[in-house]
Amino acid sequence: MITVFKKIEKNKENLLGIKEIQNVSELKKPFLLCISAQDMHDKSVYGIVKIGAQSARVNTNEEMASGFKIDEFPVDFLGVKYKQEQGTKKEQELLDKLIIPYLFNSEDKSVDYLEKRARNINIMTYCDGTLDYIRLEKLLVERLEQLGYSREYVERIVSQISLTAIGTIVDTSELIANTMKFVDVNDDEISNDKTYEIKKELNEKRKKSTCVKETKSNNVTYYYDGSGEHELREYLTDGVLVKPVLCSVVSYFLNKSIQNEKKSSEDLMQLYEKFGNENLDPRKLMDYLDRSLRYNGAPKYTESEAKLRKELDESYSSLFAVSRDLVYKTKSNDENERKIRELVESIHEFSSETTFYQIMGKLGLWNVTGDYSQLPSDKEIRELYESSLDKPKMF
Repeated sequence: MITVFKKIEKNKENLLGIKEIQNVSELKKPFLLCISAQDMHDKSVYGIVKIGAQSARVNTNEEMASGFKIDEFPVDFLGVKYKQEQGTKKEQELLDKLIIPYLFNSEDKSVDYLEKRARNINIMTYCDGTLDYIRLEKLLVERLEQLGYSREYVERIVSQISLTAIGTIVDTSELIANTMKFVDVNDDEISNDKTYEIKKELNEKRKKSTCVKETKSNNVTYYYDGSGEHELREYLTDGVLVKPVLCSVVSYFLNKSIQNEKKSSEDLMQLYEKFGNENLDPRKLMDYLDRSLRYNGAPKYTESEAKLRKELDESYSSLFAVSRDLVYKTKSNDENERKIRELVESIHEFSSETTFYQIMGKLGLWNVTGDYSQLPSDKEIRELYESSLDKPKMF
């Protein structure tokens, strides 16, 4: 079973800043669906959604970025949590419960309309989360063909979707979606013959990065000489070569969705030339991107507002931690009370009335009238009985 979440600003009623989407009709904007490799863990799911927002330069508690306000942003940032149940598959549920209902939200089933709807769909994946999209795209193609659309029309529709695939060894070269893959050639967890070849080429040419067009003309891979750390946050660390390229690509995809315009690999290559410039400090490139980035008039926080927003978010996070601990302690107390009740019931069941009152009186757990302390306990009686059995019989 899948659950789709949307990132919102934290508030008193929603301390996590995560809202569950009950129905696809709630999604009125283009979206960036972020798919984690560990989609059963809240921390991983929420974390990649935050990375998606940060890549688009929306204000988060990680950095102010361009300062865009998430609640007034013209794109929704979505995450998906998957709980495996018998007879269900994640990609099939994503298709049936999100992608198809979002595409076919109108009586207009024309190819032109579906192309426009598909332009609103942007995907970000990390590591093996890319496999989910590959399976999803295959199912989407099959479904559209079953609905009577020709292969040519299907490719026209699906090619409007964008995919940003980060830190993955998965082959994306045959995907129909407009794809940009990011690969650190020093990351041993995603290394293969291709990354070794690229790494050797970079060393020979004394370069730190390169961009390669794959089999499909709308498919590009960005290789760079990184730290080798297989961590999603590593791609957004200040000063790393990949950050301005990644952020410019994500913001490009989202802006094209807002404007409902086609995306192209030629544009992606131009972004690489501009924001992958090895002669410039990546921090300066990021400063330029943050100053120049626009999303159809989306409002931004000022520096002072962003600082207050961060302090507020940190307060909400602390409040959530306290609330979570309180719930845990309440559950723990309830469990302890249950065990005590069962203990009392067991003592009552397996002991004599005298011993029961002796124990309850001793522990102060029972209102005992009378003094049972001088009476023999069950243990004493048992010992006396067993000692009598040990004595030799007289004939």
